[in-house]
Amino acid sequence: MDAATTTAGLSDLKFR
Repeated sequence: MDAATTTAGLSDLKFR
């Protein structure tokens, strides 16, 4: 898991 992917995943969850 790349840092960018992790950040994007967390951001996606927050937006949802």
